[in-house]
Amino acid sequence: MEWLRTPRGQVLLGSGVVALVAVGIVGYVLLAGARADATPNVPPLERIGKGRAQDVPGLDHRNPDVRLRAVRKVKDTLDPNTAQVLLTKMTGDEDETVRLAAAEELASLKDRGVLAEVLRIRRRGPTDLDRRLAAIVLGGVASDQEEKDVYEMTNDPDPVVRRSAARAIGNMRDKERWKPILAGMLRNQDASVRFEAARTAKSAFDQAWSIPLQEEILHGSEDPQMRRSSIIGLGMLASPAAVEALGRWLTLEPEADLRKDALSQIATVPGQASRAILERAASEDSVELVRSHAAALLKKLK
Repeated sequence: MEWLRTPRGQVLLGSGVVALVAVGIVGYVLLAGARADATPNVPPLERIGKGRAQDVPGLDHRNPDVRLRAVRKVKDTLDPNTAQVLLTKMTGDEDETVRLAAAEELASLKDRGVLAEVLRIRRRGPTDLDRRLAAIVLGGVASDQEEKDVYEMTNDPDPVVRRSAARAIGNMRDKERWKPILAGMLRNQDASVRFEAARTAKSAFDQAWSIPLQEEILHGSEDPQMRRSSIIGLGMLASPAAVEALGRWLTLEPEADLRKDALSQIATVPGQASRAILERAASEDSVELVRSHAAALLKKLK
């Protein structure tokens, strides 16, 4: 290392230090710029509290991820104009994901003040996206006055629209009239539609109707995915009657994976009936994976 003590070595060493410092400065500037684009200098959204909905930080930022986060926080302002702000984002934002998020937030508000504009969007012969956006909002706010639109939505080719219709059916007063339609949606070819229909059956319809229907689907379907949806639907009900229905089906289900699914649903309902079914499966099922799954669930059962 004697050469470092020579004049030439000192020059080279000084040049190297300068180069390293320059590289570090350039790297820091580039990294700071990237972070500025990805994470803008806006106040934490969790601290919004009360205020004007249109003033939520990030609503108009150029980064769609930031706008998406802001849309999810608009209703936290408790501003009476929240629905109008969300409607503006739903109809005017350039990013499809942000528009869909605004529609979902509008649906959760259940504010019928936006209904006229939403119906206008739906009925004007819109694009597929506009039809989907309107349907999402109607899923939350539609009532008997919009039953014609909801019925049309149940037959829409877009599963998002059909799923929203299943949600809207829960808002209808004449449940008897809508039972055959919801029953058809529990047999829909799209799993997400079946799931939403099952949620509506749980929240808005009598279990004395929905449990026999789900059992009927189990017995009548050769499609394992259709049966899985009914197993999940029965599990949602989380009642002793639903546990008994799942227990009856357990001995008939040919697919080991679906028997495991049924056992998992049964285990969410504490009680002696659930324990008895799990114990039987742990000792008698023909597949070791199912037996071990039942045994594991038994250890966790309350």
